[in-house]
Amino acid sequence: MKNIQIKDSWNQLEASTQQWLIDNPGCVLLPRAIVSAILLASHGHDDENQHGEATVSAEDRAFISSLTVPAEPAQGLFDAVQP
Repeated sequence: MKNIQIKDSWNQLEASTQQWLIDNPGCVLLPRAIVSAILLASHGHDDENQHGEATVSAEDRAFISSLTVPAEPAQGLFDAVQP
């Protein structure tokens, strides 16, 4: 299984690939379609992707997690009626 560098090629990735990685920041084993998109963006070819899957390093998982925007807390509605 191949270990690829996401942080180094982040700016070359398509927006849909970036969004998938942001939506799945804890993913340790990338699916073959995402690996293919990363290899095409970073190397210009997909010859290295014979088995299809690749692992994500702890450094890349931390990088992707840093890109996620934390959800804002929901604002509750309160009655303004006083006794």
